[in-house]
Amino acid sequence: MHDELKARLATAPPPEVAVHLDWQSCFGKCARGVNVMVRELRPGEGEEEIHRSVLGSLRGGVIYNAVTPGDVPRIVAEHVVGGRVIGEFRNRDPLP
Repeated sequence: MHDELKARLATAPPPEVAVHLDWQSCFGKCARGVNVMVRELRPGEGEEEIHRSVLGSLRGGVIYNAVTPGDVPRIVAEHVVGGRVIGEFRNRDPLP
């Protein structure tokens, strides 16, 4: 999923939105399939602070579960760019 997000952001970078894409092994929801977390970066956050906050708590982050490549365009357009949480992608059951 990381590659799909990276490609989508590279071909259509969100205007006026700074994006940091990183890979994380687990958010504690691995049983729900591929998970993607979207959260706003805090002013002055560097690489170390980003990793510490992701590992320590979600603090304002939203996790989407059972994400498929087909979900990526919507996540980028609606949440990353538009700032709207996609409720139907949260707490989804794992894919069969």
